[in-house]
Amino acid sequence: MSTNLCDVSIMGRNYRISCPPEQEAELFAAASLVEQRMQEIASRLKNAASDRIAVMAAINLAHDLQLGNSEFAHNGLENNNTRSKIAAMDAQLEALLA
Repeated sequence: MSTNLCDVSIMGRNYRISCPPEQEAELFAAASLVEQRMQEIASRLKNAASDRIAVMAAINLAHDLQLGNSEFAHNGLENNNTRSKIAAMDAQLEALLA
């Protein structure tokens, strides 16, 4: 499987991340979500160290994931595997209801 090196910027720092070409959009969406969450936290926690902001953002995002927050789907973070599973379940449901 081939990978590309993608550059993302979070809180003014650049990161180069290896990513399969078909997942680049999801990587950029994830980086954008992390950036957004870190900026929100940084605005509330004046003068907080960047590592503290990163940990707080990670905890917030993990909590959202545990709750099944639909924000991930709206930001394009659902993966192809999830979509195909949902499509298969939808087909099974339609077959049962027919």
